[in-house]
Amino acid sequence: MKIDAAYREDGFAVLSEVLADPAVPTNDRCTAATYLIQLDQNHAQLVIPVLQAMLTSPLTKPSDRLSVIDRLADFGVLNRAARTELVLAVAQDRTADGSARSQAAWRLRGGDYAQRTTSLEIERDLLNDHLVPVWERVTGRYDFQIHYTDAALRNEKIAALRDVINEPEFDLDSRFEAHVLLSGFGPDFKQEAANALGNVAESVGSSATTLGGALRALGRLGGRHRTRALTLAERILSDPTEHPGRGIEAAMTATTIGGAGGSGNVLLLAMMRDPAVSPWNRIRAATTLAWQGSYEATTQLRELASNPLVSPYTRHLAAVTVAKTRSAERVTMAAILDDLAGAATTPAAAKWQIAAALAGLGEQRGTTYLQKIMTDTGLPVSARIEAANSLVAIHPMHLTAVADTLRAIAKTPITTAAKHLRALTVLGSLTRPHCDEAIAALRQVVLDRTKPPTARWRAAYTMTCLRRDTATESAFAVHQIIRITHTPTHIKQRAARALAQWSPAHRDEARRVLAQDTK
Repeated sequence: MKIDAAYREDGFAVLSEVLADPAVPTNDRCTAATYLIQLDQNHAQLVIPVLQAMLTSPLTKPSDRLSVIDRLADFGVLNRAARTELVLAVAQDRTADGSARSQAAWRLRGGDYAQRTTSLEIERDLLNDHLVPVWERVTGRYDFQIHYTDAALRNEKIAALRDVINEPEFDLDSRFEAHVLLSGFGPDFKQEAANALGNVAESVGSSATTLGGALRALGRLGGRHRTRALTLAERILSDPTEHPGRGIEAAMTATTIGGAGGSGNVLLLAMMRDPAVSPWNRIRAATTLAWQGSYEATTQLRELASNPLVSPYTRHLAAVTVAKTRSAERVTMAAILDDLAGAATTPAAAKWQIAAALAGLGEQRGTTYLQKIMTDTGLPVSARIEAANSLVAIHPMHLTAVADTLRAIAKTPITTAAKHLRALTVLGSLTRPHCDEAIAALRQVVLDRTKPPTARWRAAYTMTCLRRDTATESAFAVHQIIRITHTPTHIKQRAARALAQWSPAHRDEARRVLAQDTK
């Protein structure tokens, strides 16, 4: 089909603007590049240099580099050897997260690369990295088809999932996720997972959080297991002796996995309508129903967002939900967020989140508010750090200002140990040079025996998360901390849990410490 010249020019202008804007997500810029070349092959002279600059830019995250590599390969700029080398560099990047490494492995396995052995090595490396979320460790494939893989590695993945389920260093969410992933390896494994999750959900003494997690995980298994999750939720809702918190979790789960209708829907509607219920619980109920398409829930959220007697944080949550579920009201809700972000009475802890939400809706004033919060030395340090983190995520061109702010906060003597660590964590996540700078500062904390043990083990943990090649030196320091007799038990336990995650050499000893301290 022939495109009218005027429309072609308009399309070129819009797509060129998207491609050139560093604030636009990399995937969108790559899509714009594809459309530009589809409009006219001669646009390759414009597109390819931009993509090449993105590939080498320190602002481009490892996962985004893979998208750029794909486009350059599509355009014939990279041969197989060149793109294989670039994808392998992403997999070996010590700052790459599990998702990027998993995507790299998936690409190398494909026919365009034919590097199956290398791909399996990366998958095995991921599997042994306990700092990576369990779903990224075990899938090993971008399309999450986890059971079509190498037979030996398949058995290792099953063993790793059982490890997550049974060992003390993993949290509850990881265990639930491990059950769901285990179900993907065959019918017997699915039944095993369903039995375990069902037992947790049916346990009378489980907390509301545990109940909700177990029901949601059971529902994700589908079929009769989803039906069982809904039946269990309905049973809890019909029991007048149940704790209200468990009832709310059951209602939200039933509505989320079962849709509108049923006892869960009735309870959430009643909560949402009752002015005696706290605004926080009313907004939880209304938000769940709004995502199910309830007009009444949207009306309640709109009223909460406009009510000056409700806390700014709760009002912003209501406004964001309305904006996302009713696009026609986005402008109205953005105006509410604008007022909240600019109000002197809004607490700083809520203000940066409101500003980030406003910027996330595409409003420039949200970015302006984030800049003001970040640079206002009269505000709490935590708000300034989180504003900086949100600002650079939305607009990478503010990288220098963000880095300067974080660096100044970290070097200020009155900054608490926790805030000092958070500032360095965000600084280290910016680019590889900033990561190296943060690692150097964190290493000073780890090696300083005059520092509190909590500060040292958390600094060591952050070092390892930022760059995996620091794991050995970090483990040595934390190992010393858990062996010091006067280290408080709760600190020793937390340090041991972290050590068990990243250090295979010390894992058994760390687990023994956890076993002793939990008796």
